[in-house]
Amino acid sequence: MHRVLGTVILFHPDEELLDHLKTYIDEVDQLLVIDNSVPPSPLGPLIRQRSEKVILITNESNRGIATGLNQAAGYGLQHGFDWLLTMDQDSNFAAGALADMRQFLTGTEVKPGILSPFHCTPGGRLPDDDPATREVGITMTSGNLLNLHAYQKCGPFEEKLFIDSVDHEYCLRLRKNGYKVIRLNKAVLYHQLGKIKYHRILSFRIKTTNHPPLRRYYMTRNRLYVMNKYKSFDPKFFVRELKELIKGFWGTILLEEEKIAKVKAMLLGAWHFASGRYGSR
Repeated sequence: MHRVLGTVILFHPDEELLDHLKTYIDEVDQLLVIDNSVPPSPLGPLIRQRSEKVILITNESNRGIATGLNQAAGYGLQHGFDWLLTMDQDSNFAAGALADMRQFLTGTEVKPGILSPFHCTPGGRLPDDDPATREVGITMTSGNLLNLHAYQKCGPFEEKLFIDSVDHEYCLRLRKNGYKVIRLNKAVLYHQLGKIKYHRILSFRIKTTNHPPLRRYYMTRNRLYVMNKYKSFDPKFFVRELKELIKGFWGTILLEEEKIAKVKAMLLGAWHFASGRYGSR
């Protein structure tokens, strides 16, 4: 039977986290809570007190998503785990979803690099009770079961990206090394993505995520990095991301608040990509 280590990386979480944890803590063998909050979140010790499964690591600084994932993967390998469940603090599983994912892994001979749930963001559609699996090019971090043996082969998450596009870069790296990224459609994860708003312009329905300027900086810089790194391996990904970059730029200008600050952040992100400047700001 495969052993699953869960991890959730905290950055000033609210108390909804306690409810989110209930949707997956019973389906993992151990849960590693990594706190990047400054000062540390009071929820960390509270979570540890509630279950013997919980191990708490307090980083005392915001070390970023990639570093937290590497901490968790390293712990998992050191302690003999086969899979790492990677959770965001604002995500929760539908009833039975993670159990379905574990059951799928038990019943399949070919182990994917990542087994992903169906990510449902606010306003998004559910998969209409579709029990099938689908091979996908990329997926978001939250709710994934990462094959730790594949991690050993492919290497650590790219820490210089800090946050944003860390997940897409790793999916592309896994695929480049011969691993598949598989989505189990019936396993639904509810996930927040910025502050999504939908706008109706003529007959078009346009989505904006309304991320703050600092996130726009990281999103622009890191998206350009990953696009450039894998443009030969997956040209379709390059074209898709270029379209998303353009849509995000004009959507921000036309429909979001703090337009000037966000545009400046995106231009700075593009400049730092061009000049090779990475890490945190």
